[in-house]
Amino acid sequence: MAWVTNGEIAALADAALSPRRRAQVEAEIAESPELARLLAVQAQVASTIRAAAGRIEAPERLRDTLAELRNPDGPCRR
Repeated sequence: MAWVTNGEIAALADAALSPRRRAQVEAEIAESPELARLLAVQAQVASTIRAAAGRIEAPERLRDTLAELRNPDGPCRR
């Protein structure tokens, strides 16, 4: 049995593992009810965070700054 870290479980839930490591971690999870439980919890947490983040809007000034950074040739409001 290979070592699977909590960070790797979180990364798997966020689809952020490399394909090779993902396959290894998924194989370990398939053999371990405890790892499967941890992945289910992490997937629920990630889903809850994504849902909450989708309802939050950044302040207008921050949105303007980010828009300017994305389009440096655009008009500057300053």
